[in-house]
Amino acid sequence: MKKQAEILQSRYYDGRKHQWNENAFEKPDDPTPERIRYWVTEWEKTYGYPQQESALQKLFQTLCPENKSLDDILIKVCTLNDFYSTNIYKVFDVAQVILKMNVDERLKSSKRDTSIVDEMVAEVKRITGRSAYSFATKYCSHHKPELYPIYDSYVDILLRYYRDHNTKGFCFADKDLQHYASFCKVEQRFAECYGLNLPEFTAKEIDKFLWQVGKKCFPKWEIIDTDKANIQQQTEVQIDEPYIRASDIIRAKLFADGGRAIVHTARGLPCKIIASPDGRTFTAEKLPIKPPLAYEVFDVITALLMNSGGRARKGNGRNYRLGDPECDETTVVGAIGYHYFGKKTGDSLFDPVFVLAAVMEWAGIAYNGRGELNLTASFRSRIE
Repeated sequence: MKKQAEILQSRYYDGRKHQWNENAFEKPDDPTPERIRYWVTEWEKTYGYPQQESALQKLFQTLCPENKSLDDILIKVCTLNDFYSTNIYKVFDVAQVILKMNVDERLKSSKRDTSIVDEMVAEVKRITGRSAYSFATKYCSHHKPELYPIYDSYVDILLRYYRDHNTKGFCFADKDLQHYASFCKVEQRFAECYGLNLPEFTAKEIDKFLWQVGKKCFPKWEIIDTDKANIQQQTEVQIDEPYIRASDIIRAKLFADGGRAIVHTARGLPCKIIASPDGRTFTAEKLPIKPPLAYEVFDVITALLMNSGGRARKGNGRNYRLGDPECDETTVVGAIGYHYFGKKTGDSLFDPVFVLAAVMEWAGIAYNGRGELNLTASFRSRIE
């Protein structure tokens, strides 16, 4: 516990207490060659990730290796964003940025050109107002994995941990991780200090180690042991009448499962959902929304479905604004925008439908079809 307290008070962790679950902390593995090999092998066993990487490799290396066609770029941006939840909400705008950059010659070079990432991040932020740093590193990495290491929050926090707890001279400034050229140098120094150099270990293998160990040892906020009593109390509440509201059904099912469950998106990708101790809200690992969503969001969706004959289009809130044909009040995302978030026509909004639809199918309320939601016969019979 003393060691844990020291870690949690260190300079790299202090600014992230709002994001990381300090109660779930455990000491990371030493980055020895043996442990790198172990985690590379473990990565191959993870559900879905090896298959996703294989598909991305085929897409970036074989099917669409160049960036001269908007169609090709858009396919890559959408797939990468979906597989790795990079929080790109305006994929068309990002694809246009990449097209205008003319990156092919620089990507084909045998030397790393970190300015590609810097330019992509700056231009995307100028247009969308959001940082695309992690996405930009992933986009370049899938074109040239041996030259472009990936930055993400788990890699960030683990590198800081090793800096603060090593005797091998591994050091850097916090700001170095936020600029790609210096970030690459940090990873190179990390590899040199711990004897993880080429040809024995590639940048991709070191990425796999850092991401997995960071995710395991510094998980983001979710239900912890001290909250389980609250969850247990919720499950013991007896209600005489059967639930008829979608919000009640999902809440009760989630609590009955101990406050957490794995649902699957329409693409078959797993997503963890977690009940909040307040009994009113929940979180999902693929929905970076604050404050967390309340269960009543499902009542908004079922109201739309009932008023639309039991089915409705999901819509597209990533590429369209509220009120556009693909994001109007007849779509699921439009209904959420108007009636849950209280947005106005013309506003942009985060699109959570891919997860919410998966939750509704998990709860037996709706079928999660491609592009639309359909109420199940069993749920309709309860409310009609």
